[in-house]
Amino acid sequence: MYFNLAKKNIIRDWKNYLIYFVTVTLVIMLMYSFLTLSFSKDIIVMSENMEMLSLGISILSIFVALIGGFMIKHAINLVLLRRKKEIALYFLMGMEENTIIRIFLCENFLMGSGAFILGCILGVGLSIILKNLALGIFGFPIMYSIEISAKAIFLTTILFFGMFYFGLRSSIVNIKKSSIYTLLYDEIRNENIKIKKGKMLGRLLLIVLFEVGGLFCIKRVFSIQTNFAIVLLIIGVLLLLSGIFYFYKLFPEIYSYIMKKRTRWLLKKTNLFLYGQISSKCKAAGKIMAVTSMLLSVALVTLFSGLVMGEGYRVNLKSEYPFDVAVAIDSKVQSFDEVVKYVSNREKVKESFEYNLYEYPDISNKIDILGISDYNKLREILGLKKVNLEQGQYIVHCDTWKYIDTIRNNIKQAPVVDIGGKKLEGSRNRIYDEPMEQYRMTGTNGYALVVPDIILNNLETHKSRLVIDIIGEGNESLKSELNRFIRNEWNPQIDIVGNERITMSLSVQAWGIKNSLTGFTTFAFIGLYLSVIFIIFSATLLAFEQLERGKNSSKYYKILQMLGVDNTNCKRLVFKELAIFFGIPMCLPLILFVIVALGANQMFGEYILKVGVIPRYILITLGIFALVYSLYFYLTYILFSRNIVDNTNP
Repeated sequence: MYFNLAKKNIIRDWKNYLIYFVTVTLVIMLMYSFLTLSFSKDIIVMSENMEMLSLGISILSIFVALIGGFMIKHAINLVLLRRKKEIALYFLMGMEENTIIRIFLCENFLMGSGAFILGCILGVGLSIILKNLALGIFGFPIMYSIEISAKAIFLTTILFFGMFYFGLRSSIVNIKKSSIYTLLYDEIRNENIKIKKGKMLGRLLLIVLFEVGGLFCIKRVFSIQTNFAIVLLIIGVLLLLSGIFYFYKLFPEIYSYIMKKRTRWLLKKTNLFLYGQISSKCKAAGKIMAVTSMLLSVALVTLFSGLVMGEGYRVNLKSEYPFDVAVAIDSKVQSFDEVVKYVSNREKVKESFEYNLYEYPDISNKIDILGISDYNKLREILGLKKVNLEQGQYIVHCDTWKYIDTIRNNIKQAPVVDIGGKKLEGSRNRIYDEPMEQYRMTGTNGYALVVPDIILNNLETHKSRLVIDIIGEGNESLKSELNRFIRNEWNPQIDIVGNERITMSLSVQAWGIKNSLTGFTTFAFIGLYLSVIFIIFSATLLAFEQLERGKNSSKYYKILQMLGVDNTNCKRLVFKELAIFFGIPMCLPLILFVIVALGANQMFGEYILKVGVIPRYILITLGIFALVYSLYFYLTYILFSRNIVDNTNP
């Protein structure tokens, strides 16, 4: 009996459940797809440390479930608000409280189950897309196989029931506490906005200081290489979010002040009615707008950062692992022949090359010196063009972007250097910045002077290097094997001066590819997951806020229709009203996002990415945001129009 009544109620009032159903479906879809991704064997095998992704997404899913429960609670309360008179009628007919609760539970069970099943089905498709996105970004072959994860289904089911328990419990309490009188006559009252002119300017100035201070702190983060950068980042984010929050709390006063100055505009057509509708809700909606804007700000920046991270990974991989195998010893080594032989027994070696770094003796801050022939040989191995260097000239190789501006300024101040009694001038192309820095292969500090070979005759060798170019991708296990050989079996002739401590570095590109994915992949996909969830929840909050207060608006639209305004113009007013409430909270987050994105392009686009991908990811971020946000705006408009305009015909 209960299920039959519940089915009839759902069929009759399905539009009231629409946003509720869409929200739960999207949350389940995202939750299931990302959990499937985190448990996927194809993803985990990319690195031995990829369990971090599984753990991170699992913990984040619990957090999402808590927020989801909060959203479901609001959705259910919205349905209750729309059906107060219906519930009151049930009480008047003599229906018991427990019976009403059972019917209500059956309705939510049917809607929730439908949303859960649909969300899981859509999640299977989305998980395939996400898996191939991860594989594609990091250079692995695309796989179109469908993967059903029992762990993901189990955890999604547990979290789903947790969300519903949290959401339904408070709603059941509301039904039990409600009286027939409150169900019939409890209407939402309009809010009056008190404008405090004297304080408004001061608050706006404080908000500007918050935003400027936050942006300054974040900018400083990229120029500081200490742990203090984390502190600055936290301070910057808090200042930005605080500025956004207080701006939107203040917005109702700002809006009323501006509108009251535009008397001519207010007196045109239905503008005064529109102003009254917005003003009546604006004070209560200010807090919702503030929370929504904070969520949207975090969502946009996080989504953008997650997308850029994949490209950053590829560039960083080139920078950290340009050579297949490399050994660096900070002392003079007579020969690396045994190391080359060891690698040759395990991999097909295409080419090996030994070279030395020399010391710049004339300054206290030691700079590594590299001969032009050795430098060009390294460039040849990497497939780069050779560099022409005339006698009496030098160049600088620096692939660490934070040093480039400093080096450029030093060259301007001292264009001539004295090395071994010979003066050298900088060439026209003074700085080369191609990735060549594999564990300080070209210089301890990330940069080195490249000089004519003849200059090396007067310099002393103080570091030895070996690079090996192998055929194929290689095996990541080579690193541990080679490290064991070098430290335990290899006994090279090394020139040791006094009690000098000899340091050794080893890198293997195949190992780096397999094990460098963890942080980037975890950050990128958790960022994507969290940002889309935040956009959904932000739009859901706005939708619920408008639909919740729409009941009180119906009488005003009814009066408007009685005055001769037809349905078409009423719907236009509804569209304008909702466009304002949905548009205003996203203005400041979009401005902040554009500033951050352009700043990232200026800071990293030239030095790190160098391929102009940041504008592309800006468009992708805005596209995803627009898709989700527009969907909720359209659904809210449909429901608002149906409940407010279509049902108020005189």
